[in-house]
Amino acid sequence: MVKFQLIQGDLFNLAFGDWNGNDDEIDDLVVTDNGNMGMVLSTVIKLR
Repeated sequence: MVKFQLIQGDLFNLAFGDWNGNDDEIDDLVVTDNGNMGMVLSTVIKLR
């Protein structure tokens, strides 16, 4: 899950992690370690 939040002007906060359906929020503390960090980061870069 990726979330871009506008701070001001062209400044954004970027949050990403696993979706926690129990709390309905992004969990950026969980460690899934499924070996796809490169793919995740390149996907995040392509989103913006």
